[in-house]
Amino acid sequence: MKIKREWRDDQGVTLIELLVVVIIVGVLAAIAVPNFFVQRQKGYDGDAKSDLRSMASAQKTYATDLTAFVTCSGATACKNSSSLGGYGFRASTGVKIASVADGTNGFCAVALSQSGRYYVYDSENGGLATYNSTTAPTKLNDGLSTGACTNVSSYPTPAA
Repeated sequence: MKIKREWRDDQGVTLIELLVVVIIVGVLAAIAVPNFFVQRQKGYDGDAKSDLRSMASAQKTYATDLTAFVTCSGATACKNSSSLGGYGFRASTGVKIASVADGTNGFCAVALSQSGRYYVYDSENGGLATYNSTTAPTKLNDGLSTGACTNVSSYPTPAA
């Protein structure tokens, strides 16, 4: 005598099937999570670079009007309306930034992103410099040989 079982009589899933699904989800999460963190850091770095370019635009407009560049430390001080804020500069949240003027020749700006990387903008040396490190730039490690950043006495210290 044959016993016939129908599909509708089965209830639930086996423990093996459940474990296979959990393992597949775990593998997918292990692949996706590190990529997410890398992309988030790239976004933070992009904010810092964008802020340096925005500051450069505001500095140039300011210098056109007042024949001088601005020295400021911190996003709040730099975006003050009597400083660069009146010329369109707005710093991103979490980016620390500072600028020091090289007389009427140009300026040197440094930004620190939320990922902990420093970026340098040299107005006399083609803009955004190749310096990109987790160590604050100094005269000895910046790799620059000309420009506003080599003419100033020391690099500005980024502040919030």
